[in-house]
Amino acid sequence: MMLQMVLIFFAPLRKQTRDKRLLLLLWLAYLGADYVATLALGSILANTFDNSSADLPGQSLTALWAPFLLIHLGGPDNITSYSIEDNELWLRHLLSFVVQVSTVFLVIVQSTLQTSSFLVPSILVFIVGMAKFGERTLALRAASMQQI
Repeated sequence: MMLQMVLIFFAPLRKQTRDKRLLLLLWLAYLGADYVATLALGSILANTFDNSSADLPGQSLTALWAPFLLIHLGGPDNITSYSIEDNELWLRHLLSFVVQVSTVFLVIVQSTLQTSSFLVPSILVFIVGMAKFGERTLALRAASMQQI
């Protein structure tokens, strides 16, 4: 979440500054935000299928946390890509979209089999997360050289 905050507040400055430290911070936040969310989602998936963690308090919240990570993977609206070259990698983002959406779907299904108390909110956040992450992928595709 902290990486997203850095991107939200400092991304508009990347075109106006030549400060190497700020540009490095933004680049690391841009790259790290996706990796952190992917690792967290993988951890949630592993814990969801781990039978020994089924009795932990808050385990039913995993059906809600996974779709929030999907929204996080959509990124902030003020920085879709760090540079023009990133737009050419839209196919990688499409593959990531398919894998992450499938993972979140598995987490929701597995978590709601244990308890269905968060089924409706999870589905609503899942739909918003798919739209947000899909919007980022489509924006990258639209900005690629093939489409321009």
